[in-house]
Formats: sequence, C-alpha cells, structure tokens
Amino acid sequence: MTHDGGLPYEECRRAQRVTPRRYRRLDGAAVSGLLTVLCVATLLVTITVAL
Repeated sequence: MTHDGGLPYEECRRAQRVTPRRYRRLDGAAVSGLLTVLCVATLLVTITVAL
C-alpha cells in the first residue's frame, strides 16, 4: 500500500513525525481563553494599583 507519491504508509507517517511543526493554528477557543486570561490579569493589576 502506498501513500503520498508512492511512499509506503509507514514511511509517510515517519516523515510526518520527523517534520517539525513550526506554525500552530489558533482556534477560536484558544484565542478566547487567552483573551480571558489577559483581561483577568489586567483587572487584578488595576485593582491592586488602585488600592
């Protein structure tokens, strides 16, 4: 059984594991979580400075 241009399936899987993934796409949940953490941190800093 071959896959992707004639490479055997196991060779193809091994090549995918070795290839470093430099860019990770952020989904909506990750962006929302990040913004939530940033907002809470900003709020805590603001309250601390105001006191």
